[in-house]
Amino acid sequence: MKQGKGIVVEVTTRDHVTVMTPQREFLRVPFHKPVHVGQEITYTIKRPPFNLKWSVAVVLLLALVGSAGQLKEIPGGTVPEVFVTLDINPSIELALNCEQRVVRAEGLNAEGKSLVGKLSLLGSTFRQAVKDIGAQAESDGYLTPGKNEIVVTISQKGIKKCEPVQPKGAPAGGSSSEQEIEAVINETLAAAYQVKMWRVPGEIREKIREAGLTPAKYIAVHVELESSTTASAGGSGAAVPVSATVERSGDHHYFEFEVTRPVFPAGMYMRTSGQE
Repeated sequence: MKQGKGIVVEVTTRDHVTVMTPQREFLRVPFHKPVHVGQEITYTIKRPPFNLKWSVAVVLLLALVGSAGQLKEIPGGTVPEVFVTLDINPSIELALNCEQRVVRAEGLNAEGKSLVGKLSLLGSTFRQAVKDIGAQAESDGYLTPGKNEIVVTISQKGIKKCEPVQPKGAPAGGSSSEQEIEAVINETLAAAYQVKMWRVPGEIREKIREAGLTPAKYIAVHVELESSTTASAGGSGAAVPVSATVERSGDHHYFEFEVTRPVFPAGMYMRTSGQE
């Protein structure tokens, strides 16, 4: 039997309280009288107290030991080398290592975060991850075979500019890893949906993330629109060269300069009310 004093820090069930002793140890001891947190009490115990300080350490140790068997090493390591985004409307980015295993899966918008939270993608092959994402997107009502368009972007070192991936069957371009990723997309998503693939430089990917955009929105605004504008200007761009000769006080001055003006492709004009 042992007596002691302590400050009540918690009132637990089954007529027990947790106290902090003068030695700053936390003990759970039996106590049957009404008590409140912060009250100093004198307790009596008939057996050695259950020391919570050590119990917490033991519980943590057991948790680590128990989970050690569940942790698996990802083939190829955890360093991302390729970033692939899937814009369905859930927008999802997969970071892949050198063996195209998923080392990080991130939702880039609210729908993407919700979808990723329902899947276990870490360590999966890229092919399996794409299949799982597609199946979950169908289950959640985001995808219907034959009706949706999906924009896929591939970003890694060596990509110099934003450019579309050539359709299936066209001469191969890009690195071997890019070609493998493109082949997976063609064999999975492109078999059921309309898919557009783009190669995106790393610095552009960072700008997209900083702007809070999804890659599909960025490409639609900053890449496809610029391409259509250039095409509408006859391939020469929106900059028009101009030359002029100005006479002043009997002297002639020759100038060459460029005038940059917006050129809008057909279909982009808006008719306001009241105008015919």
